[in-house]
Amino acid sequence: MSLLVGFDPSQVEDVNDNPLVPEGKYRVMLTDVVEDVSKSGTEFVRWEWVVVAGKHEDAKFECVHFPQSSEGSMKVFQSHTKSLCRALKLAKVKNYDDLLNKPVMANVKINKYTDKFGEIRKNNQINYFEMDDTGKKSSASTGKSVAPEPADLIGGDSQDDPPDFDDDMPF
Repeated sequence: MSLLVGFDPSQVEDVNDNPLVPEGKYRVMLTDVVEDVSKSGTEFVRWEWVVVAGKHEDAKFECVHFPQSSEGSMKVFQSHTKSLCRALKLAKVKNYDDLLNKPVMANVKINKYTDKFGEIRKNNQINYFEMDDTGKKSSASTGKSVAPEPADLIGGDSQDDPPDFDDDMPF
């Protein structure tokens, strides 16, 4: 018996183990970094991030960089790493361990791309980092928040924590 007899992949929904988080600013931590080589021989760096506060706490996503693929890609990788180091207040970095398990604010976007099969895909990407000035402490061993956290989107994402607006609107 073959389970693939008559199988039509176009009729099957994709399973995404790491669903997208909405665009916004999140308190995140870098939990894993892997340097590897693709089947085609291109070196890449995979950074795994986890949201550590708010409604999307424990959501994971990856950012993959191909720094050796072109001069432009290397500049993007270095700029991204510099932004992270600045947000973590690190003047120098010895290795990836210096970046792991430290909370930082990240501006997360949704990136659309076409995969090798011509299908449109989406993934989370970090545009830039900011210092984590939430004043909350976190356990580096678990990545869990110690104190209750505000909504994961800065400025409020729920009716319990409305954003602060200073405008002239009468309502």
